[in-house]
Amino acid sequence: CQAAACPAMICMSWHDRAWNIAVGAAAPSLLLHGPAGIGERAFAVALAEAWLCESPERNNRRPCTTCPGCRLLAAGNHPDLRIIEPEALAVSVASTAGSADGDDEDEAVADDKPRSDRKPSQEIRVDQLRQLVELAQLSSHRGGARVVIIHPVDAMNVAASNALLKLLEEPPAGMRFVLVAHRLRRVSA
Repeated sequence: CQAAACPAMICMSWHDRAWNIAVGAAAPSLLLHGPAGIGERAFAVALAEAWLCESPERNNRRPCTTCPGCRLLAAGNHPDLRIIEPEALAVSVASTAGSADGDDEDEAVADDKPRSDRKPSQEIRVDQLRQLVELAQLSSHRGGARVVIIHPVDAMNVAASNALLKLLEEPPAGMRFVLVAHRLRRVSA
């Protein structure tokens, strides 16, 4: 693997088997499970990058990093990628690494109060999942897959879990889901 051609998380040899299975999976949704902080989010983002790359390397299915899709991903604004996270987690990730979900200020105000007047939510709420219903009704901007990462899926409240279940039961054509769980027992059946 060339270090410049793929994220460091995926270049680690112990990820090779999981990477080959995940990137080649035909299933519309995958569940990544492990303790918080071991790199599942980075793995999920790298997987989305591979699926959204318009010219992937054939032998190892790594993103090319040069096509228009890869350049949009590198800029953090690919229109076919959504990352759904609790507000509190999204704020901490954005402050350290920049936002990669492609959304502007859509989630900044969930009600009439500005974000600064209330504490960021620790859970994924149903209004965040409603955006996916709208995304499901659109075709891909780049003509390929549409990818949704939900991190961590065990942080969803009951209403959000039910909304996600409806999407997963009948996944929209061309839409792929990567669900990241840290506490599998908290994931709704």
